[in-house]
Amino acid sequence: MFSHARPLLLHAVRLAHTRRRLEMHENRAVAPAAEPAGGGALRALLLTSRLLDSASGRACTDLALGLHREGFEPVVCCYAGWGPLAAELAAAGVEIFPLRMRDGGDPLFALALSRELAARRIDVIHSFNARRAYVLSVAAGLIARTRVGVATFREAPPSGSPLLATAGRLCGEIVGALVATSEEVREALLRARWVPPRKTQVVPDGV
Repeated sequence: MFSHARPLLLHAVRLAHTRRRLEMHENRAVAPAAEPAGGGALRALLLTSRLLDSASGRACTDLALGLHREGFEPVVCCYAGWGPLAAELAAAGVEIFPLRMRDGGDPLFALALSRELAARRIDVIHSFNARRAYVLSVAAGLIARTRVGVATFREAPPSGSPLLATAGRLCGEIVGALVATSEEVREALLRARWVPPRKTQVVPDGV
């Protein structure tokens, strides 16, 4: 299961790492940014609502554990509480932190998340089943200059909000890759023009 998402996320991680090295090479007068903790391991933030014992919670947990086993440093952010799978990640030594997001659009969440991205030296973001949070995570990434490498969708985009639809389309151009958990979800995302077809693929379990 982990093998489906790994190439997408790790490609985005390596792009972020390569870009950082190029920036340091082009401007030697600027002091280099601190290397990620753990001997230079690249750090990936997995953004999810809660770590429930559900398909979405298990997808996030399995990806975090798989990255951890491969020597990366996954960091999980929950914006709607914890959940029973949090204990599994904590026992494995995976870093987890809460960041509350209010219902509906919460621009303050983007600012708070951008501060966490900088403080925790995150290289790349993977948002799980996050529609409004997906948009906010892209905004946070732009503020903190952190790449949103992958976004996973389990549901069709919300309807009735032209502003959110426009934001979703802009984010789709910025994000490295998008995953739909079914062909139906992918078709709904394409109809709403939330995602570019060339970047979007179906992975049934989301990872």
